[in-house]
Amino acid sequence: MKSVLEKIKSSSYLKLLLFFTSFVWFTKFSGVILPLHLIKSGLSFVDFSIGASLSVLAQIITVLLISRTKLKNIHLWILSALLYLTVFTIYVTFPSTIIYFIGALLSGVASVIFYGPYNVSHFELTPRNKTGSGAALFFNLLTGVGIIAPIAAGTVASFSIFILLLISFILAFIAVSFMFFQEKIDINFSVKESFKEISKVKWIIYLRGIHEALGTFITLVTITLIYEFFDLGVYGTVLAVLGILISFAVGKYSDRLSTKKHLLAPLAIINGVLTLLFIFDVFRVNIILWGLLNLVWGKIDGLFDQTALAFVMDETKDRLKTTFGREIVLNIGRLTGTLVVVLGFAIPNFIDYSIAILASSMFMYAIYVTCIYHNLEE
Repeated sequence: MKSVLEKIKSSSYLKLLLFFTSFVWFTKFSGVILPLHLIKSGLSFVDFSIGASLSVLAQIITVLLISRTKLKNIHLWILSALLYLTVFTIYVTFPSTIIYFIGALLSGVASVIFYGPYNVSHFELTPRNKTGSGAALFFNLLTGVGIIAPIAAGTVASFSIFILLLISFILAFIAVSFMFFQEKIDINFSVKESFKEISKVKWIIYLRGIHEALGTFITLVTITLIYEFFDLGVYGTVLAVLGILISFAVGKYSDRLSTKKHLLAPLAIINGVLTLLFIFDVFRVNIILWGLLNLVWGKIDGLFDQTALAFVMDETKDRLKTTFGREIVLNIGRLTGTLVVVLGFAIPNFIDYSIAILASSMFMYAIYVTCIYHNLEE
């Protein structure tokens, strides 16, 4: 971690982190209570799950289209900010099922054109032997913003959702102002070459994507237990505070390993077991038990995520090709997972089977890392 902290002192890295923090603050503050707002406006759980699938589909198509352009990272970030503002505005002003589906498509585009170029910049500035700490820094910044943004957004929204929207425009302006101080990178890559770059790790990326759909299920169940903006904000902040301390320690430990696969397999197994606990009704009807399960699972999932990302970066060479190859495969996995969740809510009494399928992706991940990947190396 020392090398990463020393890197932060450099002008380029510090400016990049300031930009990232401001942009994530803008999106989290504006978006954290929108699911509750939409459900209150009449969306069903099936509608919400379909929207999640549309968002992922938009990300896949967007990456394919980006490969045919010669845009720079700053151009994509500005477009992302504009799309996010558009989505927030139409959700607040005209909440309906059709508007939600349109917004889901736009938010998918906004997400991938922000995080894709950012990951390239972030890991280009991270020492190759410190990708674990670099990944920990990336995810801890996300979590750190989550300490204040949810309770702040919940407080404002409890007074007026339109005031929340106004503040979102101000935060977007601040984030955009930081963009112009970033180093420009050409986002120009070949989809075929990107797939080739991640060929050894494509299946573990896909399996991770399937499991990420669990987040949609968790969001919707949380809304059934917490139906007020302020309470939802407090809940998000408490989880963020309790969950942030452990990530850096494991990120530092993972750097000491010759390969991250030794840490990935046990984390994947624990993640799968914890995922299975979401099947039990005792956790879904009690906010305290639900919060505790989310806290424990969230810690493990976060550690798994940052270690998995570091592992992929370690096993590949070209950051640009790796990032966008990973985005395509990860989102194909997410699309698979969200469709499983859609079926879970659309078919009576099927949601438990959906969760079991998501959990199984983690067990398959562990098997692949420990067995199949070892054979590939040989």
